[in-house]
Amino acid sequence: MAGSDDVPDHPRPNTPAPRIEPFLITYGSGPKAEDTARHIAADCAARAVHADVYPIDEIAPATPVFYLALIAVLPSAPTTDIAKTLQPFKRLIGDYRARRPHGLKALRQGHRPWFAIGVVQVCGLRGIMHHPQTKALLTAAEVCATHYIDDFVPAVDVFTPYDSEILTHPDQEPDPDDDAYHKTIQDAWNAIQKWGVTDIQQVPSLRQCIEQCRHHYETNRFSALYRPNPQVPNSNMLDLILDGSRDIVGDRTAWLENAARACRYVKQQLQRHVPEIEYPSTRSVQQQLRQLYQNLRITEKAMGDPDNTGLPG
Repeated sequence: MAGSDDVPDHPRPNTPAPRIEPFLITYGSGPKAEDTARHIAADCAARAVHADVYPIDEIAPATPVFYLALIAVLPSAPTTDIAKTLQPFKRLIGDYRARRPHGLKALRQGHRPWFAIGVVQVCGLRGIMHHPQTKALLTAAEVCATHYIDDFVPAVDVFTPYDSEILTHPDQEPDPDDDAYHKTIQDAWNAIQKWGVTDIQQVPSLRQCIEQCRHHYETNRFSALYRPNPQVPNSNMLDLILDGSRDIVGDRTAWLENAARACRYVKQQLQRHVPEIEYPSTRSVQQQLRQLYQNLRITEKAMGDPDNTGLPG
């Protein structure tokens, strides 16, 4: 039976229905943390899931209980006082768990209905995620899933835990050359090769080529591609594609044609470096280009790691 402060298993009769929202996303200081929060929000929008996004210091104490899921992105900015840095997250997650004590495990086991659970996910850089105080927070709050946001890992997908039969948590040791690290890098290089790239030494120039393509559209002479989304005032069409935005503004057909135009231009420029380059599939071209860009960044970063032996010389 639910406690007095618990979310009821069934709506009480003769009481107004509470406002229930799907996701609350909050983030700490640092550009990586904010970028991750915005990426998660964009992914939610693409799946027609409403999400509110706020910096950690702008959330009212009573707000989180009205959300079915709380996603916390820990600060990415350097800190000398980890306890002080984590305190607002500890308080927020603790308050949320006090009102919504049951997570995905209770739902999967049939102990609670979907509207009575609270799914908590925490994202952060490896360094902060493996700090003893963070580990204590994750354990005490019964966090449902955790995600790394370092440069060499895939983009955060907060929907994966809902599809999985097991809870997802990071590996126990923050060793940068562990199996997960090498597997991510090898998967990235394998994916690049599907584009027709056979020489890993071409990876840096291909990544730089895409960056130059971004700059190519930084002029208002490309009226439809320069600033196509007023809600993202500093991004051109290629920026939106590469950074994961799935919003479509205005006429859908025109938008998709302009996006395809940007993708064709990038391919043409990449073929100047590797003539054999081609999209692996004719479907989901924007997503393929975004993944190529991410994989190039992952692989290039790994190439500069002297301890990484998982890639060809």
